[in-house]
Amino acid sequence: MKFRTISFPFDWLFSNSIKGLKLVNENIKHNFQFFLADLEINERNYIISKHYPYTEFFHEKNLIENESDRSRLKNRANKFLNYIDKNSCTFLYVINHDHIKNEDDINEFILYINEFHQLTNYNHSLKIYVKCPTNVSEFQFIDQLITKSNNIKNTKAVHYYLDTIKYGMWGNPKDYVHLLKSLDIKVKQSIVPEILLK
Repeated sequence: MKFRTISFPFDWLFSNSIKGLKLVNENIKHNFQFFLADLEINERNYIISKHYPYTEFFHEKNLIENESDRSRLKNRANKFLNYIDKNSCTFLYVINHDHIKNEDDINEFILYINEFHQLTNYNHSLKIYVKCPTNVSEFQFIDQLITKSNNIKNTKAVHYYLDTIKYGMWGNPKDYVHLLKSLDIKVKQSIVPEILLK
């Protein structure tokens, strides 16, 4: 959809959806000191840091042996810290619906939301969407997480259906205009099929 103009260190990571925000918090807190420390291959054959075993460098295949790849991510990390220090930002966070299994998961995630805002002095907004394929029918825990999240300052959460059968794992790109608007993210849509964050 062409609204990414800069790459940051959390792009293209695969994480447990409940603990992914913990990864963000820990690296803000420690200035990414452990982000690339003690790298190893996990049981799924993806690279992880021993400090964050719940998060995989999903698209990075050479981090362990390739210093230039690690340097690229270090530069992104420094760029990220500098950017959030000088700007008020909107963080978009995706949760896979099947990662919300019980009330403990919900309460854990709410703790990470509050920690995020405390670490950043409530200078940023956090937009959360729970990614649901069209066949999801059980919303008890999803609705609880959304309700609790929306009671926190500078936080907006919604669930969003994706037609994964017809369009693949990320659904129909055209539907994302509605998603962004439901998250109170201002968008400007041009005649050309392109969406820009305003």
